Amino acid sequence: MKRGTKTLLLSLLILISLLSLTIFSSIRVNAAIPKARIGHSMIYDSVNDIIIMYGGKTAAGEFLFDTWTYNCTSNKWISLSTENTPFGSYNTKMVYDSESEKIVSFGGMRSKTVASNQTWTFDYSEKEWTRVFPPTAPSARSEHNMVYDSISDRVILFGGALGSVFHNDTWSFNCNSNVWSNMKPKTYPLATRDFNFAFDSQNNTAVMFGGISSTVWGNVQTQVYSSDTWWYRIDSNIWENATPSEGPWGRASSAWVYDSRNEVCIMFGGSTPLDDSVGDDTLWYRVSSNTWTEANSESIFDRVSHEMVYSPIANRVILFGGASPGNTSQHYNDVWAYNYESNSWSKLETVASSFSLSVFIISLELIAVILLLKRKYKKK
Repeated sequence: MKRGTKTLLLSLLILISLLSLTIFSSIRVNAAIPKARIGHSMIYDSVNDIIIMYGGKTAAGEFLFDTWTYNCTSNKWISLSTENTPFGSYNTKMVYDSESEKIVSFGGMRSKTVASNQTWTFDYSEKEWTRVFPPTAPSARSEHNMVYDSISDRVILFGGALGSVFHNDTWSFNCNSNVWSNMKPKTYPLATRDFNFAFDSQNNTAVMFGGISSTVWGNVQTQVYSSDTWWYRIDSNIWENATPSEGPWGRASSAWVYDSRNEVCIMFGGSTPLDDSVGDDTLWYRVSSNTWTEANSESIFDRVSHEMVYSPIANRVILFGGASPGNTSQHYNDVWAYNYESNSWSKLETVASSFSLSVFIISLELIAVILLLKRKYKKK
């Protein structure tokens, strides 16, 4: 083969490779394991049967703006390279709107002092975050919570805080019309942050438990760990204090989910100023009977500031991250699964690998050029 021909082929190879990197960089994915963190947010995408996680903060104080997916079948994490990310990172909240097939994210802290009141959506099919601009929105905050009411097709937001300012407002968001509505119910819980919130689809009820509430004792503003259980129904716009006579200690930084197959809310971990041992508690709550039950599962770990989701296909709760109740500087990046029927926790060994569409295409190009060169030499 002539030198000029070889030079031309190599030049074409370099040009095609650079074009491939440019074209596919926006959809490149990298598989690994996320950093240990707290204050992240996770949802279960029921359409694509995948868990999506965003944000959080490391023990070193780094605010994270990464987006990950987790496959319950393969136990594999994949990092998504997105062009944009929500403004908030730490203690932001996400829900999955199954009717719109999009994640809705609101609020959270961007730094130690800067909070967000921005609304973002994430489309898994496009692997991209998009900021939306509703005419009005809740004020900037973190440590609030949200649920998706699948019956009314609305996102429900309550509470949260920004510094020493606590909130007790209730909002709903319509993803289709891009409108936040201040519900202004007549009764409502105390202004509360860092609480649990789940939607019981069987009973059409948003259920709230615990958190840190702001209240006045005498003339002194104080914060207390709540042990209250509240119900909210958007159709009647009524909050109801449903706290039963027997229930768990007041706590914050715990997590819970609604297990739709077994029609039960499942709570794990958390912290209370009275007893660090609640960090390994597993409890069940049923709206139908308004009863709490200690599961007495033999969990071999404890946790605060973690996140959980329920996968109905895998029929198990998936827990990721968090910190140690006795040493909150000890953060984790492990994955645990809980099965209600067997009342057991098990640690999952996650799979780490790497994959990139651009690298894959460049490899094919190299193989093609090598074959072409071999063919030319044979003819010569």
